[in-house]
Amino acid sequence: KRLLAPYAGVLLHPGICAASASGLEGVRFSFVHLDLDLPAGTRDGLEFFHPRLVPGGILIGDDYADPAVRQTFADYFGGRPDTLVELPWGQAMVVRHDG
Repeated sequence: KRLLAPYAGVLLHPGICAASASGLEGVRFSFVHLDLDLPAGTRDGLEFFHPRLVPGGILIGDDYADPAVRQTFADYFGGRPDTLVELPWGQAMVVRHDG
């Protein structure tokens, strides 16, 4: 909190995803960082945040080096027009496209 305090519009919602995002259903996001460790949490985070990501918005997902989390991303983004980039340090970056 202390490190991010100088930046307006940064919201932290600790807790279990997606219950911790309750009340944010009408909010649109330009940047989301998911660090949920497990496939089920990652799936829940993608299902909540991706539809609310603005076109051109970025979603960073940790734990992408884990085969089960990688499969969760593959299942969710299969057939979607978004760009998914594997980052060399075990994360994935998704750029939301229109449509």
